[in-house]
Amino acid sequence: LYLARSNNGTLGTQTAVDNSDFLGKVIFQGSNGSSFVTGASVSALARETWSGTQYGTEMSFKVTKTGATSETEALVIDKNAQVLMNAGNVGIGTTNPQKHLEISDDGTSGNIPTIRLNSTEPNVGLNDTIGIIDWKSADSSRSGDPVASIKAISNIADGSHTDLLFSTGEDGTAADEKMRITSTGKVGIGTTTPTY
Repeated sequence: LYLARSNNGTLGTQTAVDNSDFLGKVIFQGSNGSSFVTGASVSALARETWSGTQYGTEMSFKVTKTGATSETEALVIDKNAQVLMNAGNVGIGTTNPQKHLEISDDGTSGNIPTIRLNSTEPNVGLNDTIGIIDWKSADSSRSGDPVASIKAISNIADGSHTDLLFSTGEDGTAADEKMRITSTGKVGIGTTTPTY
């Protein structure tokens, strides 16, 4: 199956597609007993005016929810290759996720549900960040970004020791470090170099 579009109505003549032009669509239908109706679709859209050096494209995946009669856009792969979930929950190891992201496993043979932040930086140095978990608030009185975070950083030049930093903030200020657990297990509140 090959879908192609030109913005020129003359056969064999090429005109570049524009931003938001449909490039093609695949529609999945089934009978409701009296007619064929659409249950799902996959479409591709141009996300910039195309030229010899740029072909920005977006893919949209739509489904019809149980008990509904119209499609909902569930997933988008945008022009920056980012995957965006617009509806529903994501389940890994489960077919019935109850939260935005649910990871499930039976815990046997080392199959423990795990979230891993993996830095691929080959030369970690002093104070380099290895991974961050951030919290953000949409409240109008809470403009700081992030409002809280947990960060893992290297505390030595060769990257062999790691500290864990806990940060919070208030009002319009971004979160900053309030507590640190060093690689040797020392805990500092109000200091970055605890001795106990």
